[in-house]
Amino acid sequence: MYPCHIWSIEDAGKAYAEFQGELIRDYGDTVRLRDGRVLHWNHAWDEGGRSLVRCAKCGGLILMQKSEYHNMYDGPDGYYRDWIPVATAEEGDLKNILLNEGELEFDPCRHLRGNNRTFFWTGGGEPKPDEPEDLKRRILMKYPIRSLEEIAGAEESPFTG
Repeated sequence: MYPCHIWSIEDAGKAYAEFQGELIRDYGDTVRLRDGRVLHWNHAWDEGGRSLVRCAKCGGLILMQKSEYHNMYDGPDGYYRDWIPVATAEEGDLKNILLNEGELEFDPCRHLRGNNRTFFWTGGGEPKPDEPEDLKRRILMKYPIRSLEEIAGAEESPFTG
């Protein structure tokens, strides 16, 4: 099923409350090369990271991002969550590598977003899966790597074959 059933719930707060996720992968806070160089961080400022979760109710997959943005102008810090639907674990893995926190946050598909305790739908049209081969091509064009195998943990990754 793509995307998760929560996408059919118009009220974003209810969609958030309805979701019951099971952790599939914890990507942590960086995407690194085997030599230790960081391709990009999966958070802004102090805290954050990414994970791939499966809905316990319908089996839909979501790439989740958490970020903390410091307000430099006397206001409270902002805690953000972005829930991007993905069709497969491979698509989640590849989007995690390709997109830094700002790029994932502004993914053009309709996705659930939280700011502190307020949830809302953002993005454009209906979610559509990204083709893994296209994502791989975009990764190789964007980053100074020769192959996806240069990324840390690639030997366990489903996209190295």
